[in-house]
Amino acid sequence: MLVVAYLVISSGPGGAAESNAGPVGTRVIAFEIPAQPLDAALDAFSAASSIQVFYENSLTEGRRSTEVKGKFAPQTALRLLLFKSGLTARMIAPSTISIAKPQAAETPDAAERQAKRSYLPAYGLMQAGIMKALCGHAATRPDDYRIVLQYLLSASGRVEHLKLIRSSGDGNRDVAIIGALQDIVLLPPGEMPQPVTIAIEPAPPEALAGCAPRDAERPRVQ
Repeated sequence: MLVVAYLVISSGPGGAAESNAGPVGTRVIAFEIPAQPLDAALDAFSAASSIQVFYENSLTEGRRSTEVKGKFAPQTALRLLLFKSGLTARMIAPSTISIAKPQAAETPDAAERQAKRSYLPAYGLMQAGIMKALCGHAATRPDDYRIVLQYLLSASGRVEHLKLIRSSGDGNRDVAIIGALQDIVLLPPGEMPQPVTIAIEPAPPEALAGCAPRDAERPRVQ
């Protein structure tokens, strides 16, 4: 499975974002991660740092981590952990990192960058459609949860093959979110890179969670 597009949908108001977003923090954490199979080491890093780490099993299979013991900023600890693994870390959302092989595709030329930028309006339209679907139900209304899903768009723009990548932590809510988004029609994809991965992040307390205020949904009594 290759993630070729990544939409970060903030629960607060704002537009769609591309792959790189926000620092993971510079706080120093005490790590105690011995050299071990890389997938286990990445899970240990995630647990210690509270940073989500996405990776494909095929990437970590047969690879081992370097020992990480001591107090480090998370970025430093992750670089040490991946040392000699042949893999790199890339931030895809605030406090969310993906592991990948370094390749030329990660440093696209001007034509490739322009092609990606050309799809930003489409990503914005997709975000609006997804938020509309989620805001229509109390069980799925973005609030304080974080969830990551992946989907394909059919030629007509219908969401298909919706897959849960990272749970919101509530199984019933996961089912409700998938039900709300499955088969909705967004826009014809054309040559847009697929599949598309969406990350819905918690909103700050003062934000409106990307939905109209609940009070505005009730008719006013004159």
